Amino acid sequence: MEGAKLVPGLDHDWQLIEGMGDTLYFVTNKDAPKLRVVSIDLNPPLYKCNDGVAHYEVDCSDPVEFKEVIPEREETLSRAQIVGNRLVLSYLKDAATIAEMVSLDGQPVKKIELNAIGTASGFSGKPGDPETFFSFSSFNQPGAVYRFDSATGKSTVFAQPKLSFDPAQIAITQHFYPSKDGTKIPMFVVHKKRPRPVERRADHPLWLWRFQPVATPRLSTQADGVDPVWRGVRPCQYPRRWRIWQAMA
Repeated sequence: MEGAKLVPGLDHDWQLIEGMGDTLYFVTNKDAPKLRVVSIDLNPPLYKCNDGVAHYEVDCSDPVEFKEVIPEREETLSRAQIVGNRLVLSYLKDAATIAEMVSLDGQPVKKIELNAIGTASGFSGKPGDPETFFSFSSFNQPGAVYRFDSATGKSTVFAQPKLSFDPAQIAITQHFYPSKDGTKIPMFVVHKKRPRPVERRADHPLWLWRFQPVATPRLSTQADGVDPVWRGVRPCQYPRRWRIWQAMA
């Protein structure tokens, strides 16, 4: 049987997430620079017309229509995966990860709780899986692996390294400051907790720790004193002209 094209050309990215019955789910940047999730129903059967593109109806003037499941958001979509019978989504927001679980028709189910401002990755799985695993790290803790139950929406520690310090004694706060073009740039301030709050003043000694254009929060060896970290973000989070300027700086 000769196959039929769903998407002609290479104008946009189309990443297949998974198939559920007669429905295919994709992540695409078509009409969505920060990505969105769409689906297409393969039932009723598709018809191939003279242009080589699959159509729902015999009338070849009708284009193939994808149904939007998750619209583009202000945050950049990092990953989408079907686990069990739900979609697990992770986004990059101001250089930190946020994650949530939604139904296959895009309705919110539960936010995935991350225990701090940090970086999460993983969330792999397939339809029918009762669980998925993800890693999480931040400025005050190295990477640990968590188990996420797709039925209950709860996360539990699966594996984590032994630490010689208490992460709860290290404070992490996020701040923003404007660039020359007005874009708000995220900055993380990391310091050891003290009986009295750290006084914020212009002459306070600080350790400015590396700028990385695509960096996200990870453990730093500078846990003593005040450690402000200037972070860039992944493409699509900020204006293109700002990203080009930073790459040339």
